[in-house]
Amino acid sequence: MEKLSLQFHARRDEVAQLVAQWVRELGLWLAYETLTPAYSNVLVAQGQLSGDLELPDSVNRIVLSLYPINMDAAGPFGLTKNNPDALRILLGNESGATLGESVLQAMTDDQQSLSEWRKIRRHMMSSFRKGVRVVNSATGVSDTVGNHYFSSGAKDLFGGGVRMAGLTDLLSYELD
Repeated sequence: MEKLSLQFHARRDEVAQLVAQWVRELGLWLAYETLTPAYSNVLVAQGQLSGDLELPDSVNRIVLSLYPINMDAAGPFGLTKNNPDALRILLGNESGATLGESVLQAMTDDQQSLSEWRKIRRHMMSSFRKGVRVVNSATGVSDTVGNHYFSSGAKDLFGGGVRMAGLTDLLSYELD
C-alpha cells in the first residue's frame, strides 16, 4: 500500500478551482463531507462538472475518485473506508483572521489511482510555493519546514495579517 500526502495553505476558492480542473480533466467523482457538528456527505460530481465549483464553509473534506464513490457512510470514516483508493483533501478553516492548514492524502494499491494522485500532487507542488517556518505558540520554538506548500492567495492573506494556523491551535506558520 502506497501513501502520499501534502500539507499546504490555500484559500478555499483556490482549492475549489483546482478540484474543478481535476474533475473535468480526469473525469473524477467528487464528494463533500461535513465532519462537525453532525456528519453528512453529498455527491457533487459523477465524472463531469458544469460551471464553477464552490466549497461551502461547512465542508471539511473533499473526496475524489476515479471510480464511483460509495456514499454509504454513517460517520466520518465511512467514505474513507468504503472508497480506499480515493484522494482526500482535509480543508483548513478560513475566516477573516485565520487560514487553517489543509492536507491532501491518499493510500492505495490501485496503480491507476496512485498514478493520477501523484500527478495531482506534483501539479499542486509546482503551482504552489514552499518555504515556511512553524511556530509553537506555547513554547515559542520555531523551525523551518521544507515541504510545506502555500498558494499565492495564502501568501496575500499572510501579508495582510491573517494567521496561518496549523492542524492544532498551538501551531502557526510564517510564510516566506
